[in-house]
Amino acid sequence: MQPLCCSVVFAALTLALLSHNETTRGAAQGKKQHSKHRFFEKSKDVEFVNAIKNQSVPLGQDAEFTCKVNRLSSKGLQLQLVWIKLDTQTILAIERQIVQHNPRITVHQSADRLEFTLRIRNVEAEDAGVYCCRINTKPFMQMKAALVVQLPPVIIAGETTDYVMVEEGEDVTLKCKATGLPPPTITWTREDNGLLRPKGQEKMYSYKGSTLHMTRVSRADMATYVCLVSNGVPPAVSQKVVVKVEFAPIVWVEPKYVAAWIGSAAHLKCEVEAFPQAIFFWYHEGNPLTNNAKYEVKTEAIGHSGYRTRMFLTIKAVDEKDYGEYTCTANNYLATVEGTAKLYEVDVPKRGSVPQTDGDGAYDPQMDQQALTSEHTKSLLARRGKSSAIRLSSQTWHCSLVFSFLILITICRDQRRFS
Repeated sequence: MQPLCCSVVFAALTLALLSHNETTRGAAQGKKQHSKHRFFEKSKDVEFVNAIKNQSVPLGQDAEFTCKVNRLSSKGLQLQLVWIKLDTQTILAIERQIVQHNPRITVHQSADRLEFTLRIRNVEAEDAGVYCCRINTKPFMQMKAALVVQLPPVIIAGETTDYVMVEEGEDVTLKCKATGLPPPTITWTREDNGLLRPKGQEKMYSYKGSTLHMTRVSRADMATYVCLVSNGVPPAVSQKVVVKVEFAPIVWVEPKYVAAWIGSAAHLKCEVEAFPQAIFFWYHEGNPLTNNAKYEVKTEAIGHSGYRTRMFLTIKAVDEKDYGEYTCTANNYLATVEGTAKLYEVDVPKRGSVPQTDGDGAYDPQMDQQALTSEHTKSLLARRGKSSAIRLSSQTWHCSLVFSFLILITICRDQRRFS
């Protein structure tokens, strides 16, 4: 009986001892944990001297936040200032000690150890957010400020027009989408400095907006348009948008009548507007003409429109077979169009006379007729002047004769009176 009682007593003492050890160990760990995260009662003696200012910084520039307190000790206790990025709950630094291993982040402490400046060099888009300067009181004291990272504009390629081809008379919509911070401004212009025709508005040289609508476009609207995007953060960016307007050819032949004499050179020309570019031919009595010893065919662009062309035909030495009708033909996949001119014979100019020609050297009978009329007028005026001079001379002679006759009568009368 006695051995059993001793065993029970020994077991009870052992359990009591184990329980005491666990309690002691838990208290020690709690004390250690409390000493690791020290929070002190909020003191009225500690306060912030300045407010942290929000920052708006272009991408790649530096940002700074300054936090200043009047003291970091209260009732004999030393407080700590901590920098935190709130949106990610990341501790960046404890006073001057950097916690996050980011070489772009540094903390500068003033000589009096009361002013702390958090500097972020070469800011990136991910640095944007809310930053906090916190003191480890309970409840903690803190100030917050936001960092806005300004981003340069970027054109969204998949949502921006780069090339449009429509038929004349259709509507066109040009789009230019972009991102950036602050939100960018989008301005449309024409590369050739031509006028824009926004839907429902007067013609203008520039238009603001991400979308440019144009109704019933014509060949005059065919150009390279420029979408310029800017938001004050360099660099500004731009996108060129090519607009092509298709239409059937139109042909003008001037002059329609060209005169030439045997052996002379004759010059014909026609102007064509067409897009896509037309294929050009000169025909004489249904036969196509090409460059050879007798004919010279050449073309040249008119201006920079891309759809106007001038075509020349020179007949180097005209003979009897060359007189007749010439046809200038232009065709693209939309239509085939032609214009005609007639070459007719004139006599060889007289020696010393100068045949009248137009600006391209082609004989122009209308100009020649004007020249002949001018010469005829000069001759008529000369003859009239000569006739007037003759009449004036005759009148003077008659006056002299009458005057002499009157003098003679007076002398005879006087002699008769004295006799």
